Amino acid sequence: MLALAVASACSHSATTRPLQSSPPRAPAPHSTPAPPASSARVAPPIEVQASATPITPPLAAIYSASATPRVAHAGDTIVWNVRTSRAIASVTAKSAGFTIPLEKRGPGVFGLSFVIPPQTPSFFHGTYAVTLEARTATGASATSQLSLKIE
Repeated sequence: MLALAVASACSHSATTRPLQSSPPRAPAPHSTPAPPASSARVAPPIEVQASATPITPPLAAIYSASATPRVAHAGDTIVWNVRTSRAIASVTAKSAGFTIPLEKRGPGVFGLSFVIPPQTPSFFHGTYAVTLEARTATGASATSQLSLKIE
């Protein structure tokens, strides 16, 4: 039996009196009857093993890079094509202090075309090393080299 302390408003003393409790309720009947014990089959326990596999970042790779023509003259159109892994978000070409972004033409496909000006001064003639840098959205990168010869 439970007892409850009640403070008397007049005398500032505490008195106790029994708290009435209700009788326990019977459980509600099940809506579906249990199958007979003889027909019930118990499946064996299944063991599940979980392993933590580290998440690898997207692959940053340049599979191929081409420049056409290999030797350019004033007025020629240069075409660069770069094939990368599908995770690559951008490709840039860097040479002689310049950085040029390549156009994304599809997943893993980048390109750029430009014209060598008709009046190219002779001091621009020579061979240029071009570094291609491919980057994923997470910052992983890959590089490759091209050369461009202007005569």
